[in-house]
Amino acid sequence: MPVAEDGCGNYVWLKPETGEVLFWDHEIESDGVVIANDFDVFIAALQPFDTGSVRLKPGQVKHVWVHPDFKPEFD
Repeated sequence: MPVAEDGCGNYVWLKPETGEVLFWDHEIESDGVVIANDFDVFIAALQPFDTGSVRLKPGQVKHVWVHPDFKPEFD
């Protein structure tokens, strides 16, 4: 049962049989990776994300593809 989507086609989903919360990456052949043993643990672990905290080192990104129709609007 999907509970969240990351905007890139990947999902966080709840496995009803076990109650586990998994992250499913559409580019990897897998049912997903367990990220929490249950939904309460998942919710308790959520934190605000500060995009300014991400720092890429020179050469860290080897390749990127951007959809030609993508045109972000910045303030």
